[in-house]
Amino acid sequence: ANINALAYDHGANRLYVGGLFVNPGAFVASWSQADGWRPLGSGVGSTVNDIVVDEQRGRVYVTGLFQTAGGSGAQFIAMYENGAWSQVGGGLSSFGQSLALDPATGHLYASGGFDFAEGRTVNFVARWDGAAWNALGSGFNDRAFDLHWDAANNRLIAGGWFTTAGGQPANRIAFWQNNAWTTIPSGFNDRVAAVTATPDGGTIFVGGDFTASGSTPVSRIAVVQGGTISPIGAGANNTVEALAISPNGTSVLAMGTFTNIGGKAARIAALPLSAAPVLGNLGGAVTFTENGAAQPIVPTITVSDSDSTTLASAEIRINSG
Repeated sequence: ANINALAYDHGANRLYVGGLFVNPGAFVASWSQADGWRPLGSGVGSTVNDIVVDEQRGRVYVTGLFQTAGGSGAQFIAMYENGAWSQVGGGLSSFGQSLALDPATGHLYASGGFDFAEGRTVNFVARWDGAAWNALGSGFNDRAFDLHWDAANNRLIAGGWFTTAGGQPANRIAFWQNNAWTTIPSGFNDRVAAVTATPDGGTIFVGGDFTASGSTPVSRIAVVQGGTISPIGAGANNTVEALAISPNGTSVLAMGTFTNIGGKAARIAALPLSAAPVLGNLGGAVTFTENGAAQPIVPTITVSDSDSTTLASAEIRINSG
């Protein structure tokens, strides 16, 4: 079984897991200390790529390769609420890759391989406002791999394969704010796989396959501050697939297929945030451990601030945490 997505409901102290598995649920399940593993009804019909929880409204959204949820039609995206599955509007025209939620409005953002949402042309990215799917300008020219909602700045951060956003050059990173796309001219020379931001929105971390931003060497992990992209030390020797800010807000956690980051052997690393504005280098990176045990390589991470536990999953048939 492959685990592709994790999301944590802090109010309910419940972890949601999605991927390619059929037990304990069909491609999606939940876990809590109170009741252990549980399926979400009859689950969905195929692989789940991402999950997001709307804690204020009691909803769980999933997206992926499926076309059914709870035994009924659900084109690549679905919502689980009050123990029942439903399609989100008219669904998407192809698979979903990533989700992000604006908790203040409940608006849901989705990216993936789709050109249409509910019959509307959206080009790889769209917003669900609770009643209908909407385009974000003219969208992208290729897929976004990761979305992150920056609540402090009321904006969506997107990273992926795309090289245009809203019809303007956007080398694999772009921002949707005030109903318009903005970009960083230099961008990145290869895929962006992960984006995240500090709670104040002042610092953005980016991971992926890239090795440069314009003429500046940037090896697979970078920091963005004030529209400027900077390398973080020597970077990583292979793909950074996932990033998250630690529960206590003191570190950024990096995970992926790398075996060396910042000149140190590590498959999971933590970079202290105390060395702003450029955060120094990754000399302090350490292999991630929990309860004294080394954790496996992972493509996706989530954090629980309720118990200061970092939760990790792995595509290599391991689920830890």
